[in-house]
Amino acid sequence: KILVLNNDLMERTIIQQVLQYNKHEIIPAGNSETAMQLLQEGDIRFVIADRSTTDIDEKEFIKRVRDAQPPYYVYILLIASKVSDTDVTTPRTGADDYLRKPIVPLELKSRIYIGERILGLGDNLVQAKDALEHTALFDPLTNMLNQKAFLNLSRGELERARRTLAPLSLIALDINNFNEI
Repeated sequence: KILVLNNDLMERTIIQQVLQYNKHEIIPAGNSETAMQLLQEGDIRFVIADRSTTDIDEKEFIKRVRDAQPPYYVYILLIASKVSDTDVTTPRTGADDYLRKPIVPLELKSRIYIGERILGLGDNLVQAKDALEHTALFDPLTNMLNQKAFLNLSRGELERARRTLAPLSLIALDINNFNEI
């Protein structure tokens, strides 16, 4: 699914043709508020937004997307008539990629392919991290906690038991002292 935030009919038609040719689902948005609602509702991971034909304040929009912290990364391709050096050199506050106007279908297709590859690599990285975490805790042959994980878990449980039983031992001491008197 690709969210398209663009109000120019000609550009939107070009984007739509390129995306449909590559079998993508297009979700149009007329303004940044609608786009944010769609991003929060669905599993949209790719956004194409036009800087000049919408109400978008791109830095604020991108900040809102990043601050929402979806469970997956959202790739943002910004279409602009002019791209400055600061746009490209400050990726943390800007888009992931930029496309200059007029839109050339081959370049758009290439930028979408690059974005898909980056999203795919990110997914692979998350899967590899999860597999490593599982391998670090479980023995691959028995699929049970390995010795190090078992000892760490045991220490934690032992400490929790000490904290729970400490007040009970104080009560027992008071009872013992009471009996002596």
